Amino acid sequence: MKTQKELINKITKQTQLIREEHSELSKLLDEMPLTMPNEDDPQMTIEKLEEYYEALRLMVQNQQK
Repeated sequence: MKTQKELINKITKQTQLIREEHSELSKLLDEMPLTMPNEDDPQMTIEKLEEYYEALRLMVQNQQK
């Protein structure tokens, strides 16, 4: 299982990749900002970060088809 810090780093790198290599997707990034869930439930935070990262990954994957 990844830590919150690891997921945030992956999200940051993926976001940077999208902005640099897929400028047509940049608008979508602006429409799906990352909002941190309740910090009182660390598991929920990690799940939400994983979901957000997966959404970014799929966005790039679908663009490359």
